Amino acid sequence: IERVSRKPAGSWTAYDLTLQGDRAQTLAEQYWDATYVYEARRLYAEALRIDPENSKICAKLGHTYVRAYADPTSPDLGSQADLK
Repeated sequence: IERVSRKPAGSWTAYDLTLQGDRAQTLAEQYWDATYVYEARRLYAEALRIDPENSKICAKLGHTYVRAYADPTSPDLGSQADLK
């Protein structure tokens, strides 16, 4: 697990997008604002498009769907479609 978590993204652009997504996720947790969750999702999706073999980015993208499903400020609260 440690070795995989230290593995850098396949490109600097994907890495930068992932860091921006991480920041948006942090803001979502600090302010309970679903807007940041969707911004993180957009950034992670773009990073995954650039580096499709990166499992860490894929996991982070998946987390945005779970977060939107469970976040009371999200319009997707309880939406089963997001979890499929």
